[in-house]
Amino acid sequence: MDKVETQALRAKDAARFCGIGRSTFLRLVSEGRAPKPRKLSPGAVVWLRDELTDWLREAK
Repeated sequence: MDKVETQALRAKDAARFCGIGRSTFLRLVSEGRAPKPRKLSPGAVVWLRDELTDWLREAK
């Protein structure tokens, strides 16, 4: 069975993907220094893996 790579990440997984802690990641988001999340429903927000990858590339 093929493994599906998730394209939408919750805050914890988005932070892990970026190699930083969740609180640091959320602080950067609130400061406008990291990509904004996408709202899927009233209680569910996610970050797109492609946007995080682009952000990390630009940061270097």
